[in-house]
Amino acid sequence: MEWKDKYKQFVRLLSPKRITVKIRNIKHKQDMLVFIIFLLISTLFWFMNVLRENYSATFTLPVRYVNMPENEVAANSSNDGLRLKVRGGGYAILRQKMSKTFSAISVDVSKLNRMGKEGKAFLLPSSQRENIQRQLYLGLEAESIEPDTLFIQFQKTGKKTVAVANGGNAIPDKQFILSGAILFSPDSVVLEGPINIIDTITAILTEYYVIDKLQDTVSRKISLNIPKEISVSQTGVQMTVPVEAFSETSVSVPIGILLPSDSLRIKTFPSEVKITYRVGISKFDKIKDADFNAVADAESLLNGERPARLRVRINQTPSDVYSYDYTPYFVEYLIEHKY
Repeated sequence: MEWKDKYKQFVRLLSPKRITVKIRNIKHKQDMLVFIIFLLISTLFWFMNVLRENYSATFTLPVRYVNMPENEVAANSSNDGLRLKVRGGGYAILRQKMSKTFSAISVDVSKLNRMGKEGKAFLLPSSQRENIQRQLYLGLEAESIEPDTLFIQFQKTGKKTVAVANGGNAIPDKQFILSGAILFSPDSVVLEGPINIIDTITAILTEYYVIDKLQDTVSRKISLNIPKEISVSQTGVQMTVPVEAFSETSVSVPIGILLPSDSLRIKTFPSEVKITYRVGISKFDKIKDADFNAVADAESLLNGERPARLRVRINQTPSDVYSYDYTPYFVEYLIEHKY
């Protein structure tokens, strides 16, 4: 841009019309700022005036049981806490809500009256009114406490040792497999709680997780999924996920005949099945041909049936084999009678 163009632009900026517009914009912004300030001040005065009035509010008071017998636990109470309705000035209610200073109402279990042999007891919250009133700010008055009767169910407690079980999913990467079961240390935990609950628990699952694309053994801490009302000897365990590369190979296995009678002699074509299996490298040398067993099911022949082909099944594979496939699934056959 030449100096003449710059000069013309500078002159346009200094024109009276543009200067007037800028002054108006500044004045408009100042008016808006003054408006916002007065709006905030008026809102504050309105709020302060509203808080001078009397209102009702409801608070929740926690309940804590003390002197509980060692072999019992309070469960299924009719309420998780007490609902306290108070009345007083807005300032006092606001302070009470912001302070959160309510302490739990202590219930001495040893002094409760039991209802027969059902393990039930009840508490009249009105007996705690004086204690509750002392926790209220000046200017607040307790109007009511709900429920008017707090029913408490006591249950016998016990202990039980259960195994830790896998609750997640470990996914190896391509060309890798889980070389064994997922291990936990410790492999069991001690549960303590109501007998009617722990009697239904056979194992404690880990929290749900997903670990994918694993190419090596992984060890990490993991939390347990603990049911409500149950305490556990520990909340987490050490988990080990064994992972290794796998190898794929094949073996030919003779096809046996599954026939409960020796009155027939069966020959199959072919006489062998080819099994292709995958196994971890560390266990590859342990696999033997004799560890596999294949049979053709010929039992239907005793009933006079003559199927075109017999179905081949794999009856036995080594425990270290991760997965396998085989061929053929069906074979032709020839029947020879014995005399």
